[in-house]
Amino acid sequence: MNWYVLFLSALLLILLLQSMYFGQMYMAIHSLDLLWYSLFILCCFIYQFLDNTNTYKIENKALQPWLKIASAFSIGFYYLFIMHLFNLKKISTLLYKLYLLFFITNCIFIIFYLVTIFLKIKINNAFMPIVGLIVFPFYVYALYKLWKIKTNYTKWICLGICFLLLGMFASAILHLLFKNDIPSPHFVKMPAQVGLLTDLFFISKAIIIKYSSPYKKA
Repeated sequence: MNWYVLFLSALLLILLLQSMYFGQMYMAIHSLDLLWYSLFILCCFIYQFLDNTNTYKIENKALQPWLKIASAFSIGFYYLFIMHLFNLKKISTLLYKLYLLFFITNCIFIIFYLVTIFLKIKINNAFMPIVGLIVFPFYVYALYKLWKIKTNYTKWICLGICFLLLGMFASAILHLLFKNDIPSPHFVKMPAQVGLLTDLFFISKAIIIKYSSPYKKA
């Protein structure tokens, strides 16, 4: 068993446990941001597993087209999480409309991916990294606007998003640079995976701060 199998197994276990943890928090508090973040982590778990079936020597080509669907759903749930966590509809009309646009665009991509699956149209593997690079500047602008929201957990949310974006950006660049001569799959995947783990740490801290604040005041 090589080091990447151990790393990936730990990542999958963390994602599964964290998804269950935030799901339980939602059932206790009934705050939608917790539900969306739990579903985001669950979709990340599904994506990472489907994207690494070869690592576990599992041959399952039938599920590979659903990789993009899992990715799109995870992104959509993340948008919803940010919108509800900050209650953007009330505190920032601009940011709310921007994230709503992100969410609607993401839904269009989900429909597009479903159509390609049922019509058996193959999408070039470079499609997702290219789309990611195109929207990257819009994400950076949204991150800048989020930073201006004054709460005691804003900086942790922004740090999490920052590491997530940097990891995704690095993986997209490596994929495009080495698409025909990748030293190993881990070489391309790990920046995004490390970014995801870092995001999980900072977002978890932010959620704890948000929901522990009322009790501290009491």
